[in-house]
Amino acid sequence: MIPCFNQAQYLREAVESVVEQTYRNVEIIIVDDGSPDHTKQVVADLVVQYPKEKIKLLEQNNQGLSASRNNGILMAGGEYILPLDADDKIKKPFLETCINKLRDNPEIQIVAVHLQEFGESSRAIACGDPVLERVAVANQINYCSLFPKSLWQKVGGYKPSMRWGYEDWDFWISCLEAGAPIAVVPEPLFLYRKRGESMFTTAAAHSAELHAQLVLNHPDLYDAECKRWAAALFRSGKNPADLDAHRLLANRYVSRDQWKEAIPHLTKLSQVPGSPADLLFLLGIAFMQIRCFEEAKRAFRLFLDRQPDHAEAHFLHGIACACTDDFALAAQHAEDALELNIGMAEALELRIAVAYSQQDSYAVEDMTARAKELGTSPSGRIFSPSASWKDFFFTTYVHKAPQPLLVLNTEQQFVNTHGNSIEDTDVRVSVILPTFNRPELLRRALASVLGQTYRQFEIVVVNDAGADVENIINEMNSSGKIIYVRHDRNRGLAASRNTAIRLARGKYIAYLDDDDVYYPDHLETLVRRLETECCEVAYTDACRAHQSRRQEELITTHRDIPFSFDFDADRMLVGNFIPVLCVMHERSCFEQAGVFDESLTTHEDWDLWIRFSQRFRFTHIPRVTCEFSWRTDGTTMTSQKLPDFVRTLDIIYKRYHAFVREKPYLIDAQIKNRKNLAARAEYEEVGNRA
Repeated sequence: MIPCFNQAQYLREAVESVVEQTYRNVEIIIVDDGSPDHTKQVVADLVVQYPKEKIKLLEQNNQGLSASRNNGILMAGGEYILPLDADDKIKKPFLETCINKLRDNPEIQIVAVHLQEFGESSRAIACGDPVLERVAVANQINYCSLFPKSLWQKVGGYKPSMRWGYEDWDFWISCLEAGAPIAVVPEPLFLYRKRGESMFTTAAAHSAELHAQLVLNHPDLYDAECKRWAAALFRSGKNPADLDAHRLLANRYVSRDQWKEAIPHLTKLSQVPGSPADLLFLLGIAFMQIRCFEEAKRAFRLFLDRQPDHAEAHFLHGIACACTDDFALAAQHAEDALELNIGMAEALELRIAVAYSQQDSYAVEDMTARAKELGTSPSGRIFSPSASWKDFFFTTYVHKAPQPLLVLNTEQQFVNTHGNSIEDTDVRVSVILPTFNRPELLRRALASVLGQTYRQFEIVVVNDAGADVENIINEMNSSGKIIYVRHDRNRGLAASRNTAIRLARGKYIAYLDDDDVYYPDHLETLVRRLETECCEVAYTDACRAHQSRRQEELITTHRDIPFSFDFDADRMLVGNFIPVLCVMHERSCFEQAGVFDESLTTHEDWDLWIRFSQRFRFTHIPRVTCEFSWRTDGTTMTSQKLPDFVRTLDIIYKRYHAFVREKPYLIDAQIKNRKNLAARAEYEEVGNRA
């Protein structure tokens, strides 16, 4: 079912992707939603070109996407429906794969697939976990999913109230409320065209309104605050002078760190005579969040006119000034903050950073001495180039990751396809576990995670097109904690981790390779530190197990602890000293720093730690909680790819050269490290030839 409005230039590609399906019992219904372009002629040409195909055209006045889909489905003669937008495509095995999934699993009613972007982007995006408690908060599957027409009839179709978009999200919620299980085929069979203007960009522009409409459409799912917020949003739309609605909306958006949405309501309220000064302070923070620093400066200036003794406002005003290169005013506000709160270490850092950038050595020495007197140690990142230290202050002291607008009703019991309640499926930690052709070692790695003392975790296993391990997963997944995905082709370690990250549900992310193991208290140790200390990244120490193969058995000959260092951002620019299995961090870190660089075939974890180190706080727990394997037979990553480690080392040194340019001692350390690594690689190569 293909609705079309002003997309005649793409329509042929969409239709031909259906014509080329390996599954042949198909009709194609095209709904011309009052298009002023040549949609009708494109359809006529397709009918002539493909006379054996069941291509039908429904013409109507413009009614929007929901009505177009509903009208097209009404005239459909097939048992199953597949929505496909006119600018998208599906791969040849799409329908056959989904139909087979339904036939093999009679209890399944909806089949979704992963998507592959094309056009302006080529990202592969995996579906999430399609259970009601997840889908009700954030959509987990694509609109282009297969479902029976009878299910569409049962839930009342697509709702016209979703006029700006998200109609598929609303539809999936209705289906899950009706008890329809969803299965995901872990292959990117749906091709989504990424372009500048689309229905998705329109939906994003009306995101708050659409979220509120979801609440009104499904009121039993959401908590009382959600319902009050949704009602207030529509009330303010009808009566912009309703100050009570603006107050409720401003409070809601601020409490969920949805600062962009809060701005119009904070602005409206701050203009009311006699309004509290705190509204201006919040408005300044809101403008900072979206990097509108001039507007933030105006708001902070007005606030400080009324409350000049507010140290935090001076500090934030100073950051805004620094971000607009008004360094003199930034220094003044940092000084004002310190006068009001002499122990404000972040204001001292800002003052030192500004002085260093302006080459004011006297001020740097003076402020550094003050820091020592206070017993604080300024971050090394404030001595980075200007753009970098500004970014450090923004990400460390300003940026707040948005929380979902939608919050579930805790009295509602959500049942997934396995019959577990939401309490049974509570996930705090997602363990990322890529695997490739090591099934027995995978079994050992999985057992080490399943044996953790901390129980609120899931394991996302990504098979990078290696040997089939589904039998192992099924055998070990009685708890339902394992999510399993298989790549259709070998894509490498970084891509495998990224696939798992897109599926992860936990607040925290941990890592384990298939030949390594956790000790029983690993997750508990890291979670406790992250939840009790002000940091975003924590890491422990790992034991290195030196192994050799005797006949068919791997024997551990001895163990050592090669890395046990407190965090040092400068040291990280020279070489990686944190094994990936030691790390746990907040999932929200990816929003600022990005995920693993798939162009790096080695050192991809080090590259990510460097990006994290420029934005987040690390803490080291000097305790061994895990173990990684070291073999010299070429079957571990490090022993197998030493020459590639040299190549990617050069890439990373070049990529982050700006951070060491003015630190000759770091450049010297990098040269020494590269020389040592190159010598090891050459030694290994000579040994292999021999």
